[in-house]
Amino acid sequence: MTRDFTLSRYEALCKALISSSYRSITVQKYIQGQAVEPFVILRHDVDRRREMALEMAGMDMNKTYFKVPKS
Repeated sequence: MTRDFTLSRYEALCKALISSSYRSITVQKYIQGQAVEPFVILRHDVDRRREMALEMAGMDMNKTYFKVPKS
């Protein structure tokens, strides 16, 4: 299996989730107990390719971004 981390593949994933019975929720809603099953939480690592962060943000259904500072 190859790993495909392209924007087109990510967009296909978002579209598949939209057309499925799964709902995208934020981490905050999950912590607050507002998750209704079935659900998915999308996690993004954008520290290495920051130029893609804006493009990904435009595709997301619900977004929560965490920036981890370098130690």
